[in-house]
Amino acid sequence: MTGAVFELPDPEATLLEVMRAAEARGMHLIHNGREIKVSPIVPPGWFRVAAVFRDNNRHPQRRAA
Repeated sequence: MTGAVFELPDPEATLLEVMRAAEARGMHLIHNGREIKVSPIVPPGWFRVAAVFRDNNRHPQRRAA
């Protein structure tokens, strides 16, 4: 693959931390089914990593009495 594609900055970082850092720099978290990288573009054969993060504290679950 050509172009500016970077290894993950910290192997111990969480997915949320890496996605926020990439987004802050105008980059994408991408994968090809085997590897995950950070890149300013999405090359052919690569796909953006999609994730939905929910804050469970915003909607606490009700407990049965």
